[in-house]
Parts: sequence; structure tokens; C-alpha cells
Amino acid sequence: MIRSHTIRGRRWPVEGVRHVRRPALAECVLESSAGHVLRIPLAGDTRDELDTILHELLHAATELDEQAVSETADAAARLLWRLGWRREG
Repeated sequence: MIRSHTIRGRRWPVEGVRHVRRPALAECVLESSAGHVLRIPLAGDTRDELDTILHELLHAATELDEQAVSETADAAARLLWRLGWRREG
């Protein structure tokens, strides 16, 4: 598991979550008393999890509103899934 990832020049701590449940599948904490962090799913290999990871990445990288983030993440996840993206290991 990776511990951090650089997004637009800023290093983000990455925390994995084992049990992905709606509505809060993951989160991108932009600023808090603990700083900033990406919490993303680790458990499986589904398009929904790919969508969730892309969604949180977009929150970290952009200032798009929630609808734009959701639509862009969904489109990217659908395309990557159709192209054969799957988690290794």
C-alpha cells in the first residue's frame, strides 16, 4: 500500500479504508487539525471503487464543484474500466 501521493505538487498522505460503504465511500480531507489526507478504498477490484478513487483525486487536484467532480470521475472510471483497468496483486 502506498503511504502518500503527490497531486499538483502537494504530497497527500493516503489512508486505505477496508470496508467501502455508501454514501461515504471515501473522503478527501482538504484541511483539518490533522492536515490533509486522502482516504480511499483498498479491499476490492470494482468499477465503483475506481470511480471513488478518481473522485477523491479530483477533489484534491481541483476546485470543481461536486457535480463536476462526480460526472468527470464517473466518465473516467467507465472509460478506464472498458479499457481493461484492474487492480494488480
